[in-house]
Amino acid sequence: MLPALPDLSPLVCELRYEPASELPRLGGDWCDAVLLPDGAVSLVIGDVTGHAVAAAPIMAQIRNMLRALVFDHGGPPSLVVSKLDRALTMFAEPPTATLVLTRLERVADEFVLRWSNAGHPPPLLLHPGLGARFLSPARHGIPVGVDPTVPRYDHAQRLPPGSTLLLFTDGLVERRGQDIDASMAALADQAMGLLDAPLERLCAELVTGRGRLFDDDVTLLALRVPDHRAR
Repeated sequence: MLPALPDLSPLVCELRYEPASELPRLGGDWCDAVLLPDGAVSLVIGDVTGHAVAAAPIMAQIRNMLRALVFDHGGPPSLVVSKLDRALTMFAEPPTATLVLTRLERVADEFVLRWSNAGHPPPLLLHPGLGARFLSPARHGIPVGVDPTVPRYDHAQRLPPGSTLLLFTDGLVERRGQDIDASMAALADQAMGLLDAPLERLCAELVTGRGRLFDDDVTLLALRVPDHRAR
């Protein structure tokens, strides 16, 4: 069920998935990257509630619904997520999921990220001159499938040349008996130390480096913005 990532040149994109270390190993993690008709790029990372294998087919349904809404209807991420909320009411018992939906547009010589967060861990932005920063605005949304009347919010962030954006599921940072804030800080520190590495190696080290064990399955989607200044 892992997607085939499209060619997003000049952007570079990398996907890494790791099952949980113990049974049940599979869950409801998913990600997607879509090149839109207007030239924008949409990235999404999500996690269906529940850790059993039964979450996987539900994940596939939500992913495909969201892909159709993004491609055919477009609009700001908050509007697309609101449409997904309403679409999920077709289920007798609507499934719930956390997600971050993004829209990346080229404006002049830079890229601007717009996103909406539905109860998901925030994206991590890395840049040599600016350090590591979680994109955690004050207004977060609730998971999809809970209440279609609750408003969704959009946020915007310029992605500097040479920066790297990481979208990930909670399995990457949640550990039994470990403080989540400390785990998030450790992720940021480790990622910054790998900023100059090829994107494939950065993802591999964050997910499977040093023989780490995971309580939940893990999905990591990384995007790197070219540094035209170096050329």
